[in-house]
Amino acid sequence: MAEFYITRKDWDKVINYAKIAVKEFSTEIGGMMVMHKDEDGDYVLSDPVILKQEVSGSNCVLDKVALCLYYGTMNKKHKKKGANRYVWWHSHANMSAFWSPTDVKTIEGCETADFSVSLVVNVRQEYKLRVQYFHPIVIDEDVKINFIGDDKVLPVKMTEEVKALCSKPTTSVVTYGKNSKQSNMFNDYGYDDTYYYGVHGYTSRPFKGEVEKTDPAKCTWQKVCVYVDSLNTKYCSGEIKWADWKKAVKTTNKELKKNKLEWRIEIPTNENMMDSFVYTAQPEEFVTIVGEAS
Repeated sequence: MAEFYITRKDWDKVINYAKIAVKEFSTEIGGMMVMHKDEDGDYVLSDPVILKQEVSGSNCVLDKVALCLYYGTMNKKHKKKGANRYVWWHSHANMSAFWSPTDVKTIEGCETADFSVSLVVNVRQEYKLRVQYFHPIVIDEDVKINFIGDDKVLPVKMTEEVKALCSKPTTSVVTYGKNSKQSNMFNDYGYDDTYYYGVHGYTSRPFKGEVEKTDPAKCTWQKVCVYVDSLNTKYCSGEIKWADWKKAVKTTNKELKKNKLEWRIEIPTNENMMDSFVYTAQPEEFVTIVGEAS
């Protein structure tokens, strides 16, 4: 089987993109690179870039227009090297380098005439390079990367590039008061005098005036899902630990029960189960109605 190579300079560029995304946004980040076959029949990955994208703690979505422009630009730039192959790469921020169900779905959804290559990394330089074969049979294999050359110092302008091309989803905004309280939905999301929230697409105003803060009965399934989404994003980015997530959810479930509300947030059995679920699950998959929980 052919081997796969990348220069230390290009590798360091990918890892630095991952580190900058964590530092600036506490999120994943993704991009593309090209791959060419050398004289020995091996493949060399090169020229990693990032594109305009929406980033979160558990996902990164490349802009479709930017991706189309990228293909055209790279075809022109590398045409002397022969036909381009493209490698999709993305980071898992502080988490392990592994293929999530969403990653696998993305890879298998981009079928080629023979095979594709994808890369996932984290800030600790752990990685997986996946060769996905489509013909004559569908099969995948994680392979080794061979590094060429020494580490290089990369320009500071990379930080500005990440800031310019990446944006976080505008799903919720939380504003905290001066007093620190135990985290739960009722004090984080508008049910007391020091916390309020606004949800882009639903209301652009603070919680006060939209729904009476002192009436938990007006807590809706939608608001519980917003809370879960915020909590999961913090967990995926490493901002909070498993114990913190679990403690916040237990406190919120007690408040939901206390106020005779039907919603509950399900807690995975352990941290490993949480990690296998949180990166691909939608917030509403954590929310159940009393009597429906398994």
